[in-house]
Amino acid sequence: MAMAKSQSLLTALNWQMAPLDEVVNRALRPFAQRNDARINLTGPSVAIDGHSVMALSLVLHEPAANACKYGAWSNEQGHVMLHWQSGAKNVYLRWTKRDGPPVMPAARSGFGTVLIKKMLGGSGGVTMDFRPDGLICELKLRVADTSIGYRNGDTGPLWQDVQ
Repeated sequence: MAMAKSQSLLTALNWQMAPLDEVVNRALRPFAQRNDARINLTGPSVAIDGHSVMALSLVLHEPAANACKYGAWSNEQGHVMLHWQSGAKNVYLRWTKRDGPPVMPAARSGFGTVLIKKMLGGSGGVTMDFRPDGLICELKLRVADTSIGYRNGDTGPLWQDVQ
């Protein structure tokens, strides 16, 4: 589902880039509906390149699914925070789970950890810190060249037209 929503967004934007907040919202929407009051998304408006859109969609699905099964959303108190900030060439995301069941680092990397590291290893980086009070996952993605997001004389990026 996350991949289909990302592909629809990228198709509307000629596979060049997409606004990060829209990618995040589409990827987390199935999980957030049940946990809307327990998710906090913050960060500036920034576009990420097409490759990063697809990778991030897959990557966000993994910790969100785990939060529902075993983590912050598996109890009544837990919550998830996803914050991002933008630099000149990269955007940095920090996924933090709090107040869920105690986190135990796995003896070996599971499928989700391998997926996250493979999907984003080439575009920047991934760090995962399995703290007893919750997972902190930091991601680095490429910022899109927004000059390609403008059409002849338009004053805004293409994604303003996308619903």
